Amino acid sequence: MTTYGDIAKQAEAIQQLFTKYERPLSEELTALCKAATILSEKWEAKKTAELPPSILWAALSLNRVANAVLRLDGHSRAEEIIGKLSDGDISMMDHERTIARDMFWEVEFWHFMLRVGLTAELVDPPDIIWDKDGQKTAIACKRIYSERHIQNVLSQAVHQIEAAGGFGIAAFQLEDARIPKKSTLNNVSQDEASQILQGINLEFLHEHERHFLKYFTKDRLSAALVATSCFAVIENLFVNTQWTVWTHPNLSKEHKQRVLELHTALIKGTSDAK
Repeated sequence: MTTYGDIAKQAEAIQQLFTKYERPLSEELTALCKAATILSEKWEAKKTAELPPSILWAALSLNRVANAVLRLDGHSRAEEIIGKLSDGDISMMDHERTIARDMFWEVEFWHFMLRVGLTAELVDPPDIIWDKDGQKTAIACKRIYSERHIQNVLSQAVHQIEAAGGFGIAAFQLEDARIPKKSTLNNVSQDEASQILQGINLEFLHEHERHFLKYFTKDRLSAALVATSCFAVIENLFVNTQWTVWTHPNLSKEHKQRVLELHTALIKGTSDAK
């Protein structure tokens, strides 16, 4: 279980990481780190009632960022990626498109794959390469801010995948498009919160199914992966993320096996995190 003191230590580690790679901490990340420190100090002093909800939201955003970003230490592209992560807002409290938010989705998904025991690497392009028994799967990560031209975003993802060759998965993060700004799921159980987010994922896939089928029928895509994250209040405030994997029933046997392996790992990883 992560404590407020642990999150404050993560804030220190983030600051040290950016200093190590000689990258400035953005104004937004600095604010998240400050919020984590304030929350920890008020908790120790038993004065958290004095704090506005925004401090807790910011601290939990920092926790989410730190869990993934701290894994970059020692990575061959650390300096480049950390530089992008400091370019604009990265928290869950806003939905403005920034380089930092786009980059973070790549890092977060990569981190999650490593956490569930998959062999993955951050590569540009596509975004992530997953290696299993010498077979490589290219994963293009797209953060969705608007669904007006989703076919163009999907086309970009497929081109990134094809440049790498082999299997391909388009991975979408929907929170900026489908979760209202500064909103939380209140008075629900953990299972209910998960069901709500899964419903959002499935609705997105259903509404844009025709675009996905265009690439599935030509075997240019193995699967579409959708994730949605949101603050949820049950006993405490926490971040709930749900993953949904969709593919075509007539996909080749080889592609189906790869998709099943990823889906199984994601489900296990989500269950272990509860």
